[in-house]
Amino acid sequence: MKAQTSFLMKGIYLIIVLIIIAIATYFVTQLNYLLSSQMREFKLRKNALNIIDKLVGYEKGLAFKDSITIQEKTLKLGQNRVIDLKKLENFSNNFQEYEPDDVRDFNFRYRIKIETQPIDLKTKDVAFGTKRECRQVCYQSYVLKCYTVCDVYVEDRSNKIDVNIPSESWSFGVNEFSKENALTERMSISIPVIVYYNKSKLMPAMLWIDIADGELERFSNLIDRSCLNNEKITSDLSFSYPTYKKVLEGKNYLCMDIEQSVCQRLSCKKQIMFEGIIKSGNYRIAIESDQTTRVII
Repeated sequence: MKAQTSFLMKGIYLIIVLIIIAIATYFVTQLNYLLSSQMREFKLRKNALNIIDKLVGYEKGLAFKDSITIQEKTLKLGQNRVIDLKKLENFSNNFQEYEPDDVRDFNFRYRIKIETQPIDLKTKDVAFGTKRECRQVCYQSYVLKCYTVCDVYVEDRSNKIDVNIPSESWSFGVNEFSKENALTERMSISIPVIVYYNKSKLMPAMLWIDIADGELERFSNLIDRSCLNNEKITSDLSFSYPTYKKVLEGKNYLCMDIEQSVCQRLSCKKQIMFEGIIKSGNYRIAIESDQTTRVII
């Protein structure tokens, strides 16, 4: 009887130990996942801010390289998030589907939107100068009574101000990002900026960056990096969905079938030789580029 009780207690203790180990393993796994997620978010945010700094702080980006004097203070516009309208229009016209090469990050892909704040200003007429003329007025009832009467004349009036400046917006960068299982991390960050039209017109605006890291972003970045730098690259990549190349009007796109087709425009203007990936899984990818860009699986 004692032997059976002892054996039963050992079994209970073993079950308790196994439960404790399972709970500890669960919490350790959850903690590692949380730390990993926070690290990915921190890395993405850091890269987003670096891209913004390149765009608004450097001459090859959107920064207006000049200085102006406001209230007897000289401001270096390139250091105060002042964006050159001409550069902004150029980026918006020429990079509607991909990022400019000078501010390209080959770890992530992004889209930029800049929108000015509308201004609606109305004022009333205001009198600036007045003139006062006084005279004595008398009349007699039972006794003679006199009063001093003063007239006030307006000599000058301000013009009524009615200013209505509508909002304007510009955008550039990739139009679509990885989705569902193919997406690792995505976030949006905004900062206030100023758009420089001319010396008498500077408009307050907001800049938004939408940035993402995923399977489509990593693969398209490798192809562009190899193509633009004539570089041979080998990398291990994961694919959750069928992936293929598409050429539309002479432009190269990399696409994934995620419920519906999601495509990113490639900067590479060379002929790209890529047979496509049909089944999901892990692949060793080799990319070579000279006159053409070849993707070997």
